[in-house]
Amino acid sequence: MMRLKGKVTYLDGTVEEYTGGINALAAWEQHAHTRKLDSSPEKSPMTWTLYVAFASLGATRTGKDIGFDTWRKNVDDVSLEVEDANPTQTDTSDE
Repeated sequence: MMRLKGKVTYLDGTVEEYTGGINALAAWEQHAHTRKLDSSPEKSPMTWTLYVAFASLGATRTGKDIGFDTWRKNVDDVSLEVEDANPTQTDTSDE
C-alpha cells in the first residue's frame, strides 16, 4: 500500500497538509488519460505532484468544488513524500 503526504503552500501564504493514497493516484490516471497525457510521473513530474495534492485535498479550499486548473493557479509550492506502508509487513529488527 502506498501513502502520500505533503504540504501545499498557496500564494496567500496559507499552508495545507494532505494525505492520500490509491484514490489520488487513480484520479491522476483518469485526468491524464482523458487529456491524452502520459500518466507516468516521470513524464510530467510537476503536474503529477500538483494533481496528487489536488486530488488528496479534495479541492474544496474555498468551500466549493473548483477545478484543477483554477486551483493550481493559487498554488505557490507543493511538497510530496511517498511512503510504502505495507500493512502485512512485520518489523523483524532486533531491539
